Amino acid sequence: MALEEWQKEIIKKSDGKCTVSKLAGDVGAEYRAVRKYMEENNIPFKARPRPQRRYTDQHVLKVRKHLSAGGLTHSEIAKKLGVSRQFVSAVSSGFRKEQGRSERVGIYKDVEKKAAEAFVKVFGGEVCSLSQR
Repeated sequence: MALEEWQKEIIKKSDGKCTVSKLAGDVGAEYRAVRKYMEENNIPFKARPRPQRRYTDQHVLKVRKHLSAGGLTHSEIAKKLGVSRQFVSAVSSGFRKEQGRSERVGIYKDVEKKAAEAFVKVFGGEVCSLSQR
């Protein structure tokens, strides 16, 4: 199978330091086609950096306020506040709290307590709780 011109250009230009979008722009091909071609032929490329979102206590409090008011879906709250829907869900279910802590609440604390009691029954001694670490 003969290579197309853009494929030949990619082979020439790829040095593992260029992003796929840069190469796609240089050769005039679609991003998806270039990425697929490079992955299938094990041609190295630099991955696009994905920004990490940092949510503060203010974000948590604003989400809680909107959740308690009711009337909006998680997606609508996320869009309104500029956070991810997953973050809203985490706050709603108790997985995400203020002060940057990410701890589970509810049944998980009960399970941890029961597991610690069972451990003490079998092995004796004391058990340090995960939340005390």
